[in-house]
Amino acid sequence: TRLYYLGNYLLVKGHHAYLDYFASGPLEWYPEWSLDLGAPTTAATTDVSKLLSGGVYRRDFAKGSVLVNPSPAPVTVSLGKSYKLVTPNGGGSVDTSGTPNGSLSMTSVTSVMVGPTTAVILLD
Repeated sequence: TRLYYLGNYLLVKGHHAYLDYFASGPLEWYPEWSLDLGAPTTAATTDVSKLLSGGVYRRDFAKGSVLVNPSPAPVTVSLGKSYKLVTPNGGGSVDTSGTPNGSLSMTSVTSVMVGPTTAVILLD
C-alpha cells in the first residue's frame, strides 16, 4: 500500500507537493523516503492521462522512473533497458535512540510486472 501511495505522489509531485503517511504514530521512517530519483524529466501535471504508457502510468526522473498500476489486473512492462527494481523492507516506528530501521534491496530487471493497485520504483 505504501508504494502505491508513494508512486501516485511521484506521478504528480511538483515544487510544493508533500506526502506523509504514518501507520502507528508521527515518529516513523520508511526506507523508500531516502531514494534519490533526481529531478523529474517532465513537469508536474494534474492530467495524469498524459502519463499513461504501456498500461501503467509512468513518470521518468533523472535517476529512475515510477510506474503505477491503478487497475485490478497485473501489467507487465518491457523497460527497454536495465533498471534496478527497488524493494523496501521494514521501516515504521523509530526507536528511542532515534535510529530508523528498514532497508532497500535492488534487483536488476529489463521488464517488470506491476501488480494490481500498486506501484514500482526503478533506478537507473
